[in-house]
Amino acid sequence: MKKIIIVINLILPLISNAQLHISAGEELYASVSTILYSSESISNLGKLTIAAGASATLNGGSSSGTGTIKGSSTSSLIIGGTGTNGSYYFDQTTPGTTNVLKDLTLSGTSTATLGNSLNIVGGATPGTVIVGSGSTLNTGGFLTLLSNATGTANIGISTGTINGNITVERYIPANGRKYRFLASPVVGGSTLQWRDNAGSTSGRGTQITGPSGTVDAALLNSKSAFYYNETLFGGTMTDYAKWPNIDGNTSLTNGKGYRVFIRGDRTIDLMTTVNSTNNTTTIWVNGSYPSNPVILPITYTAGGGNGWNLVGNPFPCTIDWDLVKAQGSTSDFNNINDAIYIWHPLNTNYNSGGYTSYVSGIGSGTPNVGTRYISSSQGFMVKATGSSPVLKIYESHKISNQQGTKIFKNADEPSHMRLKLLSDNVPIDDAVIHFTEGATKNFDNNYDAYDIGGGMGFLTADLKDTLAINGFPKLQVNDVAKINMDKQKSGTYKILFTDMSTFDKTFDAYLIDHFLNKNTLIKEDIIYTFNIDTNNLFTYGGTRFEIVFGESKTSYENILHRKNEMQLSVYPNPATDILNVNINNVNFKNSNVSITNVSGQQIINTNMSGANAQINIEILSNGVYFVTVSNEKGFNKTVKFVK
Repeated sequence: MKKIIIVINLILPLISNAQLHISAGEELYASVSTILYSSESISNLGKLTIAAGASATLNGGSSSGTGTIKGSSTSSLIIGGTGTNGSYYFDQTTPGTTNVLKDLTLSGTSTATLGNSLNIVGGATPGTVIVGSGSTLNTGGFLTLLSNATGTANIGISTGTINGNITVERYIPANGRKYRFLASPVVGGSTLQWRDNAGSTSGRGTQITGPSGTVDAALLNSKSAFYYNETLFGGTMTDYAKWPNIDGNTSLTNGKGYRVFIRGDRTIDLMTTVNSTNNTTTIWVNGSYPSNPVILPITYTAGGGNGWNLVGNPFPCTIDWDLVKAQGSTSDFNNINDAIYIWHPLNTNYNSGGYTSYVSGIGSGTPNVGTRYISSSQGFMVKATGSSPVLKIYESHKISNQQGTKIFKNADEPSHMRLKLLSDNVPIDDAVIHFTEGATKNFDNNYDAYDIGGGMGFLTADLKDTLAINGFPKLQVNDVAKINMDKQKSGTYKILFTDMSTFDKTFDAYLIDHFLNKNTLIKEDIIYTFNIDTNNLFTYGGTRFEIVFGESKTSYENILHRKNEMQLSVYPNPATDILNVNINNVNFKNSNVSITNVSGQQIINTNMSGANAQINIEILSNGVYFVTVSNEKGFNKTVKFVK
């Protein structure tokens, strides 16, 4: 084959009615960024090779010929100008090597039709397809967006027309058999495609199991793929047993999210062992490009649902949640909390994973901190707050230079502090309190995110909600933030405080441990170690820990006062025959205990010598009662219980 070498940036000055022609058996080799211009036509009967790191621009008239274009993982092709119409064929000599490009861009009024397979590379700097306004890409079903361990190819902001099917890949690492929130970034995808069309190629697809339907064989036949339907039940979103399941040949709805248990690729034999070791795999879907905008399937059932919805990024590109929120119009975003929630599998076997959340410039979560970026093929949770909720995703919400997998700290993050809960020195939860003008001490749609995974969070002032991200108003002296510590297994835990560099230096912050009667000045990277005993209610829950804020000269006196406060707990509640009464401080021994009914009539009156007492309530009839514990020092606490 004859090779023509182009070694410099070059515009071929073809005059009007001139033609660029590559004859059969000839190769035009673009070794650097090259503009090939013709006002009449471009004819390729040979080969156009775009060298590594180079780009070739075909700018001008129509294109003809069945010659090929040979690219590389760092080569780019631009098709532009007016009337640049034609079919383009790519070198299939070594599939995955010679028929690849980094970037493909269409501009002007060009129309390009793919004549055979073209792959856009993934990687740390993944490839991008852009179809500009007025231009058209006819894929012919030949376009594949590749994905690997470091990144996924994407279709960037494209206001032109994309016809034909696209295959979109998503790489999944071997960090354990884990549930993942997935989505289909095309219209017409299916779970059969996630199963690699039921094939058995190493490194491809995953298995979907269950007791019925189209499923893969497994010893236990456990359900492994689910969706969330807010209208089916109320209650907690994390009651996974109530999630409806899907089988291995189900159509996927673009914009909807799915919870899928990934065991690895399809070479794993699930009939020989229950807990096989997973390996890396790449799943894919194939379908048409979504219309702009995509209206996500959000529901809200008054009185019967809970507002939670599992949705998905509808585009084969990372989207920026801040851009979604900035759309502004209620016809685009309405009756939806501002926060997003993504399930991230842990990289250890300590736990199956944790929720990350993001709202108003602040992220929280374990193992990764939530960000504004939602990856291609990623499912995420949102919460509807009222009837007729609306959530639309536009082309303009895309951002192709982020993969949604890294932690990006915003330069304009508000003043805040971050608390990390650790067990065996492994982070298992994360909570953030930030101080923002306009926030309140109760739940704020614009500044707060719920703690939906459990672990550790901040209680609202009305004690109604626990928050993973708590927007707090501008600090005042003696402000208090209560921490809720969910029941964990008995053992030693740690709270690590970080991000204190953003915190208002005119205030001090103290962690108060009411169970141990300790207070600790909070500084950057300070670690507070404590124990949880599942048999002692005061070692966890919402009464043990709180943070008190104040100016340096007044904070410590305030702490000394608060550490002497009494906390009261009773259990079980409802009770039948024995009621356990606990107070948090043995210094309150010899306290008086009285039980009254709703009319204020005292029925039981006794003393407790220590911090715990058991009271026989068999004489009480069924109903609502109040327990009051008081002592001679003037401390008085009352809680309600039911028999």
